[in-house]
Amino acid sequence: MNYLTTDEYPRGEVCVRGTNVFDSYLENPEKTKEDINEDGWFHTGNVGRWNADGNLSIIDRQKSIFKLSQGKYLAAENLEAIYGRCDYIAQVFVTGDPFHVYPVAVVVPDSEMIIAWARENNIAGDAKTIAQTPELKAMLASEYRTYTKSLEDFTIDNELLTPTFKLKRVNATKKYKDQFADLYDAIEKHQ
Repeated sequence: MNYLTTDEYPRGEVCVRGTNVFDSYLENPEKTKEDINEDGWFHTGNVGRWNADGNLSIIDRQKSIFKLSQGKYLAAENLEAIYGRCDYIAQVFVTGDPFHVYPVAVVVPDSEMIIAWARENNIAGDAKTIAQTPELKAMLASEYRTYTKSLEDFTIDNELLTPTFKLKRVNATKKYKDQFADLYDAIEKHQ
């Protein structure tokens, strides 16, 4: 993550170690293997920096979760997985920041797939040329709409979030059952 630098104040992943601090992990050996290494260090997933006064400040998360300007949190890895399902895409990188309303993405098309698509649509050129065409961009935007049906935020008022802002899965499943069915149909048609 480029946080390990020779700056005056060291920074890097925050790890802690102690006895009986993580008793809940004893009940879940798989989670324990993920988060506690063989030397007994618990990996918090936070990135920290030691300050001049000796205090530790958390400055980032290792997992790609970011907050947008309106306060919405997004998990980049989840979005990348969703958008990566598109047959015409080889790689996706999603990012966002607290100064903008929307996330942005770098999308790398699958060369073979877009060349085949271009031939079917009478568009000439190599993969790099085809990737720049408005036709391909419009087709990809249409494909992505298949994966992003919901424009309504999850809120307490629409009964999709609890008062502690956790998703009410049963309510969300009922609300979006038709969209889920459409998504599964689309996926199965492409297999």
